[in-house]
Amino acid sequence: MIFQKIKERLHRKYLDGWIDGFDKTRSIFTHIPKSAGTSISHALYGEDTWHYTMRYYKDNVMFVFNDYFKFAFVRDPFDRLLSTYLYSFEQFKRHPATSVAFVTKYASFEDFILDWINEENIKNHYFFLPQIEYITDTNGNIIIDFLGRFETLEEDFHFIARKMGVPTTLGKMNATKHNHYSASYTPRMRSIVERVYAVDISTFGYEYKSY
Repeated sequence: MIFQKIKERLHRKYLDGWIDGFDKTRSIFTHIPKSAGTSISHALYGEDTWHYTMRYYKDNVMFVFNDYFKFAFVRDPFDRLLSTYLYSFEQFKRHPATSVAFVTKYASFEDFILDWINEENIKNHYFFLPQIEYITDTNGNIIIDFLGRFETLEEDFHFIARKMGVPTTLGKMNATKHNHYSASYTPRMRSIVERVYAVDISTFGYEYKSY
């Protein structure tokens, strides 16, 4: 058993997506894109964590997985999609080879939703993968200890920081400013998102809101 633990510790050291901060704080954070993950990662660990699923960590760090505090943050799918669309243009300006460059060929958010968002396409890019996929095992069971929400970011972040014993404040990184998402959706767009992200919407208790 001792030999196996030593072997896994060495394995973790070279595991893609594993950072020293996970071991130092005995925690694992799965960074769901456009849910304040960059800000959270830097505040708690001093560096960014990549977008690996909790399932990936469970499969690769089995001896510490159950002992470490596991958490993630989710966001209203309607708001998250709009933020991702706008972020893609900003990212493309800084890094033309970015994997979300394809989004910028759509001149409007409406064109993007109507033409690209469907059940098959969203499986092919980690930015659009349903959020539920980041926090469940192969049987669909949620395998994290705490689920934070973008909508209650400050409150949930401070709970996590206190639990981890990390004296820190939350900054803002990669934030995309926009008006309330309802101003950007037509009934047809709303219907597509409700269908494609139905599991996220029902599991996390989100509903379309107009302001």
